[in-house]
Amino acid sequence: MSGPLRIIILVVGGFITLLVLVSSALFLFVDEEACKSRIETAASEGLGMEVGVDGRLREDSISSMTASMR
Repeated sequence: MSGPLRIIILVVGGFITLLVLVSSALFLFVDEEACKSRIETAASEGLGMEVGVDGRLREDSISSMTASMR
């Protein structure tokens, strides 16, 4: 394998590995209830009405970069 191609592959692989580690750490250390209350407050202020989130807040950032509320 040539030198520049090998460097590019190592950099891209390192970036992907770092991204996976950071996203895994976020899921372990982020408190869902604190995020839920901030989302409720921001939505209530933005819409001008009382907004509540019932149920569990689930974050799904690996496959679709969205947050779903059930």
